[in-house]
Amino acid sequence: MSLANLFNNFFRPKWMHSDWLVRKAAVEKLTDQAVLAKIAKTDSDWRVRTVAFEKLTGAIAKLTDQAVLAEIAKTGSESLVRKVAVRKLTAQALLAEIAKTDSESDVRKEAVEKLTDQAVLAKIAKTDSESDVRREAVKNLTDQDQALLAEIAKTDSESYVREAAIAKLTDQAVLAEIAKTGQTGAIAKLTDQAVLAEIAKTGSESLVRKVAVRKLTAQALLAEIAKTDSDWQVREKAVKNLTDQDQALLAEIAKTDSHYIVRKAAVRNLTDQAVLAKIAKTDSESDVRREAVKNLTDQAVLAEIAKTNSSHGIRQVAEKKLAEITKTGSDDGEDLLASYMDKRSFKEVKQMLRESTGARDLFRKAQQAGFRVEEENILGIMMERNGCWINLAASKQDKIKNLFLKEGDLDAISLVENGEFLF
Repeated sequence: MSLANLFNNFFRPKWMHSDWLVRKAAVEKLTDQAVLAKIAKTDSDWRVRTVAFEKLTGAIAKLTDQAVLAEIAKTGSESLVRKVAVRKLTAQALLAEIAKTDSESDVRKEAVEKLTDQAVLAKIAKTDSESDVRREAVKNLTDQDQALLAEIAKTDSESYVREAAIAKLTDQAVLAEIAKTGQTGAIAKLTDQAVLAEIAKTGSESLVRKVAVRKLTAQALLAEIAKTDSDWQVREKAVKNLTDQDQALLAEIAKTDSHYIVRKAAVRNLTDQAVLAKIAKTDSESDVRREAVKNLTDQAVLAEIAKTNSSHGIRQVAEKKLAEITKTGSDDGEDLLASYMDKRSFKEVKQMLRESTGARDLFRKAQQAGFRVEEENILGIMMERNGCWINLAASKQDKIKNLFLKEGDLDAISLVENGEFLF
């Protein structure tokens, strides 16, 4: 502790001591409401402030006598004390008086929160000097007086008071009028597509246009905005609202937009496999390439990406997508396997399976052995299904069984007859 603090601690009251523990102990003995109020508002330590506040208000919080509470609420010397008393009041007339006349905005706001008198609330909402009090009054207004709410929504000096009024407006004509001034709360409540279109095209601020675009359904206009708006966030919102019917438009945006997030949004709705394959291989941003891979279904392209893409994350996405396709596409897998077994020795495949440590290792071995890409995918199917061979439908078993007979593999024939292919 510095000499200055030692000196000050000696001459100052204990509630001003440099040590918070000393101050706290002193506060617990204080009775002066003015001092307690000062400490509750300004002490540097929250624990000291809490003790001061509880000392100041604790007795009031326990009161139930409305007459006593009213006297404290009207005449208490400290606003914190009056505020606690107001919180316990129930008489609307008294609450209205305090809401209109108390010198402290916090006390007026506390009274307004409990008010239900619509005439008093309307007056306060339009005339109180503090925006927090006006907003509280607006929040307690019903939505019956649309004219009053419209007036506040158009004229209040604080945006959050205007937004509170807009939240209660239901008149579409009034909302449209306010929306054209750029108030996003009104735009969000609009249902008139013509007005939304006008704002989406001509709004001077990007946030205003973005809110309008979010509500738009007109596909032609969304397409125009998606291609031409100067702000990428607006273009992104437009792309997200486009249906996936216009694949040519989505492909154009996915390939040419200057911002990767817009391209990514377009790719998310793309189904054109040729375009997706190109984007997956060539886009400058890994996030866009990854999104394209997620939409790919071409196993040959996925296998190539899984083996050759420079990004480890994208290779993983391609591998995962391949696994999903092979697990859900059993019929196609069975056809491929049956076709494949006509061309390759079962013993060759069986040996390769035994020597492989996993699907990727199996792909590598298959490539080295001169397998075509689609044949490597077949081997992937074998590995992914129950760890090795897939269970084939009965209609396929005879064909494979005959191939096993040609190879003279009696153990495999036994497995076929039991409906299993596990090694």
